[in-house]
Amino acid sequence: MTEAVTLKGFARFVETLAAATAALDDLSGAADTSGRIVANLASTTAPRLTGRLAASLVPEVEKSSVVVGTDVIYGPPIHNGWVAHNIRPQPFLATAFDRTQGQVVAAYDKAVGAALGQVEGV
Repeated sequence: MTEAVTLKGFARFVETLAAATAALDDLSGAADTSGRIVANLASTTAPRLTGRLAASLVPEVEKSSVVVGTDVIYGPPIHNGWVAHNIRPQPFLATAFDRTQGQVVAAYDKAVGAALGQVEGV
């Protein structure tokens, strides 16, 4: 003889798990916060002649990721260096990320915790 098991709250679990999954698929809030944190620090530490490079740093968010970049054409050679032109690397963006990594992780941790915190049932 087979016994049946009824799980109370299973429908609520499935519903809230689906909502949490959707929230985890789009962590744009955490990405935006992280991008702003890194861009703000990088803009204060970027090499300056005119200040144009520092002022041009912006975060671009897509779902759960962010890229901090610039539309200034000389930005990548300044950051990465250019041996052929005797430009030494000045990795101000990478340094800004390294220095703010704890804040970036905390922003994502908060968003993931909020998403998973909405799971209820069973």
